[in-house]
Amino acid sequence: MNKFKLIVILVFTFNIMFSQEVKKQDDHANSLIHWMTIQEALQKQKTQPKKIFVDVYTDWCGWCKHMNKTTFSNPQIAAYINQYYYPVRFNGETKDTIIYLGDTLVNKGTSRKSAHQLTGILTNNRPSYPTITYLDEKGRVISPVPGYMDVKKMEPYLVFFTENVFRTTQFETFHKEFDKTFTDSLKIKPAKVNWKTFIKAELASQKKPKLILVKIEAPWSVTSKIMDSTTYGDAELSKYINQNFYPVKLNSITKDTIQFFGKDYLNYPNNPFNELAIYLQNKQMIVPATVFVSPDGVILSHVPGYFTKDGIEPILHFFQEGAYKEQKWEEYIKEYKADKSKKKNVKSVGK
Repeated sequence: MNKFKLIVILVFTFNIMFSQEVKKQDDHANSLIHWMTIQEALQKQKTQPKKIFVDVYTDWCGWCKHMNKTTFSNPQIAAYINQYYYPVRFNGETKDTIIYLGDTLVNKGTSRKSAHQLTGILTNNRPSYPTITYLDEKGRVISPVPGYMDVKKMEPYLVFFTENVFRTTQFETFHKEFDKTFTDSLKIKPAKVNWKTFIKAELASQKKPKLILVKIEAPWSVTSKIMDSTTYGDAELSKYINQNFYPVKLNSITKDTIQFFGKDYLNYPNNPFNELAIYLQNKQMIVPATVFVSPDGVILSHVPGYFTKDGIEPILHFFQEGAYKEQKWEEYIKEYKADKSKKKNVKSVGK
């Protein structure tokens, strides 16, 4: 090959590579999602903790490109991801050296489609494209979710990880409750918990002592809405709560002044949350949350997070029965499950 032909080939190759790189930059610039590198996201976490949303893709992956043009181009999805996550697009076959949580990671493969070491971490050593991997506020992997997702399929996953539902509930269970609330909402008529104001609950507990159950919520919390329509919308559970507790709802960002056992609680301009919501959770603001208060205003416990009917039922019994006074939760839940299993077996035999 003469020198002229070699130069032509090199220039042609460079132009292709350069045009591809420019296209990638244009795609990022025109994207509704504010994509960043994994290093940038990890750095931002140090000063403002948020979860990281990682789109693991490759240049040759058709479904990756399709998801970028459809799902990630949806204004609602893009806005949600930008607000609650640091969004990262990571080429699973990059040749870059990356520092991740103190480790130096590279692509040791020799083939064109070899996976980077970080890809192995993000996909649980099962490289698949596309894969969405969710990282916690310290950059650690929570879970990879492989496969193409349209808007409808991605929505429950985003909420599942954003609002920490994964800590209390399996995704399959949550997905059913999500669909009941937002897809089948016209088909169900949830039962009604008789929610009271704090003043009415306090007065009622003075006449007839019962525990006060406080549901802390927020207008932006999707899981708060789901708990209202499914968990607290369950006929058996709502009846149990109405009979054994004085239930109260607290909007954690309310601007109203709330009186709680002789003290006024405000919402100051420099804090988005009402003082009472902060006090009831001992300064650990998590929404939704369930707080149990004695008839004389003593906070017995705050239970953060989303719960299904089956998840919150034993917690309600634990406090209503007074078991919290003499038993550890771990001991009680073992006995509760054993007793429930026994009753279930008796019913089966009876049939």
